Amino acid sequence: MVKGICLQVVENQCQAIHARSLLPCQDTPFVKTTYTAKVSAPRGLTVLMSALQVGEPKPSAEPLYLTHEFNQKIAIPSYLIAIVAGNNQSKELGQRSRVWSDRAFLELASTDFADTEQMLATAEKMYVWGGYDILILPPTFPYGGMENPCLTFVTPTLLTGDKSLADVIAHEITHSWAGNLVTNKNFEHFWLNEGFTRFIERNNAGRLGGEARRQFSSHLGWSC
Repeated sequence: MVKGICLQVVENQCQAIHARSLLPCQDTPFVKTTYTAKVSAPRGLTVLMSALQVGEPKPSAEPLYLTHEFNQKIAIPSYLIAIVAGNNQSKELGQRSRVWSDRAFLELASTDFADTEQMLATAEKMYVWGGYDILILPPTFPYGGMENPCLTFVTPTLLTGDKSLADVIAHEITHSWAGNLVTNKNFEHFWLNEGFTRFIERNNAGRLGGEARRQFSSHLGWSC
């Protein structure tokens, strides 16, 4: 964070091999590690990571800063290390899920992603990460979603007001097992990450909405 500059949101995108720009690491998916972090940021900024927050932010050595602590106890590949700081607000979606966004998107996001807790319950045996946060990034974010553990990044273009694109959240939740826990050995086989995720996501869609919904999703996949 550059002192004296107030930024709406600062975030990283480590997939596929960009974690090396944050820290010295082996950036093949085969190598996994746990991590802890302490992040010092100006008061008033929200800091989130792909890990669980440890306690409340504490006063930093500098009076205008707070120190945020995080702990990821489950070993993950380096491309899933994520950090964000910005002027974000949040709204609870369920017992363990929350959406973070600029104020302008917050109400719309909480409406579109209102079924997140139900999606988590459907994938219960696969989801071992604790809390589940969704972060709405600026429109410049070049992907639909990114499955960082505990902190899914999504584009605001998913916000339609009718939940029609909320299946992206189900997809990213499924990555919590297929990709985050069970990971392809290297990026040559990255198609396994998406392939298994799509298969499980459609099965979960059937549990949520019935067999016809699963079949329709599969048909769309063959058509696209």
